[in-house]
Amino acid sequence: DHGGLIVMADDIKKTKQVVFSWDEGSSWYDFDVTGEGLEVDNIVTGPNATSTSFLMYGTRDSAAVLYYLNFETLHQRECTGVFAPDSVSSD
Repeated sequence: DHGGLIVMADDIKKTKQVVFSWDEGSSWYDFDVTGEGLEVDNIVTGPNATSTSFLMYGTRDSAAVLYYLNFETLHQRECTGVFAPDSVSSD
């Protein structure tokens, strides 16, 4: 979790993409990871859980695959009114 960043992928059938949200699931965006489908086993981040980098691992045609997903350059929108959370200017 980094400012509400959520990353997930289909783990039931082969997929070529992950979906992510910066706003705790209010909006979702597709991100194509590969041109060839894979069976995703898991998506993990470091133990401190404040990262925008993730590892996604699974299999493709019985071979293990690993993807490094870095969302740092996508930049979440800056919060407004962070020092006045009860004001109307705060989101």
